[in-house]
Amino acid sequence: MRCFIRPLIAAALCVPTAVMAECGATSCENVLIKTFYVTTSGATYIKTSGNQALLTNCTQASGFLTLNPAPNSQAIYSFLLTAHIQQSPVSVRTDDGSQGCTIAYAVSYK
Repeated sequence: MRCFIRPLIAAALCVPTAVMAECGATSCENVLIKTFYVTTSGATYIKTSGNQALLTNCTQASGFLTLNPAPNSQAIYSFLLTAHIQQSPVSVRTDDGSQGCTIAYAVSYK
């Protein structure tokens, strides 16, 4: 019995744990950016690996999160594009009551 338990414990310790990536009422946490969509008019849309339908603080018509033009939007744009290219997980918070689920801020954890 003792010989059987040790390999089980060793195997359990070697199994990688999955990081939970999901959206909630106000944000998508630890998600990958699956789609990065930019129009000629300057609008930027993203779709994440999380279930964005769970966002309840904003109205999502297209299934995309929107980056609105704002004083610091170019920094957020660069940040999100870099995360998309590097396939790095991010957390994205949406503005309460926004139409199109506009992005309030984004965070990277490493």
